[in-house]
Amino acid sequence: MGVEFLTVNETAALLKLAPVTIRRYIAAGRLPAVRVGRGVRVNRSAIAAFAVPVAPRGDSSHVPDEAGEDSENLLLQIIRLGREEPVSGERSNIASDKYAYLAEVHRANEG
Repeated sequence: MGVEFLTVNETAALLKLAPVTIRRYIAAGRLPAVRVGRGVRVNRSAIAAFAVPVAPRGDSSHVPDEAGEDSENLLLQIIRLGREEPVSGERSNIASDKYAYLAEVHRANEG
């Protein structure tokens, strides 16, 4: 069994990418290739080495806050604030002062 070289278009089809993306990877040195006459060819083993499997991050991304509870995403907190009925004296139009709400939520999460 010999070395198998693929054209840029064949490589793009194999990786389900656009040929211009493959050319950019080659030009950047991220995907090794060889020139054969006027064309460029990519070794199939280089493609296998280029396509690295992605592993799940697992529980390492979970960081509890000081109280031991999960911190909520700031955006979700703002959305929830917008859906709640305003208490008398509170602002009810989040869009008009969203940066003030962002600052309040940020301060609440830090303190």
